[in-house]
This record gives sequence, structure tokens and C-alpha cells, in this order.
Amino acid sequence: MKFDRDKDGYSEVSLRVRGDGLWSILKLLRHLQINGDIGHSHEVISDPDRTYKDGKLSVGWDGDGSDGIKDLKVNGELLDKDQFDEEEMKIARMARIARRVARSVT
Repeated sequence: MKFDRDKDGYSEVSLRVRGDGLWSILKLLRHLQINGDIGHSHEVISDPDRTYKDGKLSVGWDGDGSDGIKDLKVNGELLDKDQFDEEEMKIARMARIARRVARSVT
């Protein structure tokens, strides 16, 4: 499979995320974006308690800039590094918890 890239070497990726999973995926992508060009490589691991045979996934992310995320958008709105921070994610998480509690009470 071949993917088109722009003149800077980037490809556009689109995701449709249901519910509050948006914050989790944005947190992961923002982490990769911020740490993708600081001069080191690292491994991204999903479900580290499993074995590779049972579904563990590990991918490399080359921190020297060859792997990079140019920008993140939600519903067409560009998120800059100052708009999306840990505090926003904490607030969104608390709102999720409050909704779950409200649903369980009714």
C-alpha cells in the first residue's frame, strides 16, 4: 500500500473516535507530537502486561524528527500545543466520571 505525502513528507490521517475515547487518543498523539523531535527514539507499547502472541503491540518512534506529527485537528480545528494540556485532560476526565456516576444513580 502506498500513501501520498505532501512536499514536507507528511501524510494526512483521519480518525473517527466515539465518546470520551477522544481524550485518550489525543493524549497519546500529543505525547508523540511533543516528544517526536527532541533527539531521541522511544518505543510505544500497548498492553505491556501481555505477550506479543496475546496482543501486545510495540512500535518505534524515532525522535530525531523523521517520525513527526505536524499538527492535530479535531473537527477541523487546529490544536496548538498551548490549547491542549494536562489540565484540560483532567477536567475532561472528571466530567466523564461525573457522567458515569449520574448514569449509575438514575
